Amino acid sequence: MDSVGGIVGVTHLTSLEDKMSTIDIRVDYLRPAHAEAIIVEDETQRLGSRILVTKMKAYLENDSQKTLLAEGKAVYNFVRMKPQK
Repeated sequence: MDSVGGIVGVTHLTSLEDKMSTIDIRVDYLRPAHAEAIIVEDETQRLGSRILVTKMKAYLENDSQKTLLAEGKAVYNFVRMKPQK
């Protein structure tokens, strides 16, 4: 889940020199997974000049009802190496 949140965060970087790190992540595991692919969806909750908050949901790939396996929330810090325009 942290990796998916990080991928979303990278899309908000303004320079290849910018840096991003995880400040906090919480994952609530709701039910066990089976031997099949897990899909994780991420949604940006808040994007500021230095902080990104995301919300993630995980479910089995072949579950048409998208029954949650886990859900999480993460906070990321941006260090902008160049000022935003």
